[in-house]
Amino acid sequence: MITLKKQHRGYEKYRDSDVEWLGKIPEKWELVKFKGKFSVSNERVEDHPSVDQILSVSGYRGVEKKDVSSNEGQMPSEDVNQYRVVRPGQLVVNTMWLNYTGLGVSKFTGYVSPAYRAYDIDDSMEPNFVHYLLRSFPYVQKYSSLLYGIRPNSLQVKPMDFERIEILVPSKKDQKKIASYLDEKCALIDDIIEGKKRQIDMFHEQRASVIENAVSGARHQDWQRIPIKFLVQRMDYGISENLKGDGEIKVLTMGNVQDGAVIIPENGCIDTVETNLLLRKNDLLFNRTNSFDLVGKVGLYEEESDIKVTFASYLVRMRTNEKAEPHFLNYVLNSESFLSHVRSLALRSLHQANLNPTRYGQLHIRIPRVQEQRHISANLNQQFQEINNRFRIIESSISLLNEYKTSLISHVVTGKISVS
Repeated sequence: MITLKKQHRGYEKYRDSDVEWLGKIPEKWELVKFKGKFSVSNERVEDHPSVDQILSVSGYRGVEKKDVSSNEGQMPSEDVNQYRVVRPGQLVVNTMWLNYTGLGVSKFTGYVSPAYRAYDIDDSMEPNFVHYLLRSFPYVQKYSSLLYGIRPNSLQVKPMDFERIEILVPSKKDQKKIASYLDEKCALIDDIIEGKKRQIDMFHEQRASVIENAVSGARHQDWQRIPIKFLVQRMDYGISENLKGDGEIKVLTMGNVQDGAVIIPENGCIDTVETNLLLRKNDLLFNRTNSFDLVGKVGLYEEESDIKVTFASYLVRMRTNEKAEPHFLNYVLNSESFLSHVRSLALRSLHQANLNPTRYGQLHIRIPRVQEQRHISANLNQQFQEINNRFRIIESSISLLNEYKTSLISHVVTGKISVS
C-alpha cells in the first residue's frame, strides 16, 4: 500500500489505541466494539412482501441492485420469504466474502440472502463514513485474520468475531467531513481511471480493426477455404495423457485465456489429477463455454517450456498441423467477423453460451499458404508491440491510481491524516 506523508498533515495529538492493527489514533477519537454501534436487523421478506428488489454486495462498489431485466437474480416470491430485508443506511455484511470487501452501507431498499447480515447503524455514526471505514484496507486485513474453515473456497468470519472488531468513532462532524472529502477525492480518481479505461477500449478496437483487415478471408478470395479440423492435429478436452504430476500440474480456467494469449497462473499447482495433458509452445486453447461475450475466445501458449495442465471440458486444446501457422490461426479465430459468426451458432442458456467442439471444427476459414501466414503474423506482431507497450503503461497507471485511492481512504478513516 502506498504511504502518504509529505502532502498531508496529521491531527495535533495522538494516543495509543492499544489495538495493534490500528496503532496510534487521534486523541479525541473514540474506540468501541462493533456491537456498541451496530445492531442486527431481522426484517424478513415474508413480513414485507412489497420489497421485491434483490441486492448483492460487490467488493468494488458495495451494495448494488441485481439486474432483474431477465430472470437472473429474480426468484419466485415463495423462495425468498426468509431473505433479509435491507433498508437505506443499513450495513450489509457477507461473512463469507469479508476478505474480499464483502460489505457496505446500502443506498437501496431490497433483500439479500439469509446468509448475509443486515445491521442498523447508531445515530452517532455517519453511514457514509461507516462505508469507507469498514471497507478500508486495515479492516479488510483484520477480517482476513479472522477467517476460519477447512476448504479455501468456504472460509468465513464468524459473526461473533466480526462483532468484536474495534470501531473508530470520530465526532459526527468529523465523520461527515471525512466522508465528504473522500467522496470528492474518490470521484476525481474514478473519473481519471474511467478515462484511462476508455483509452484501453480504444486500443482494443484499434487492435481488432488491424487484425480484421489483415486476416479477413472475405477480402482474399484466392485464399483456400478449409475447415478448422483440417488445420489442427487434434482437439482435446476432458481427456488424460496420464502425466505424472510431481506437484507441477497447473490448474487453468476460462480466466487464463485473455487477449489472444494463455496466461499461466503463478500458483495453483496440484500433485495428481485424473484429467491432465501437456501444453506445448504454440498450442491453442479454445473457450467453448462461457458468458456470451467470452465464448469462442482463443489463446496461444507462447512459452518455450512444456507445462502440465488440467482444466474442465469448457477449454479445448488445439495443436496445429503443417497447414497452419499458430499465430496466424490465433489471429483468425479471434477476429471480430469470425467470433461473430461462431457466437451466432452457440447454444444459449440463461447464464452462458455453449459451442460444440465438433461443430466448431467443421467451420471453414480462408487462409493463404503457410509462408504468407508467417509474413502476416510477423507484421501484426510488430504492429502490436507499440500498442501493447502503451496498453501496459496505462494498465500500470490504473493500478497505481487504485492503490493510491485505497491508501488515501485508509489513512483518512484511521486518522493518520487530517482533512480539516
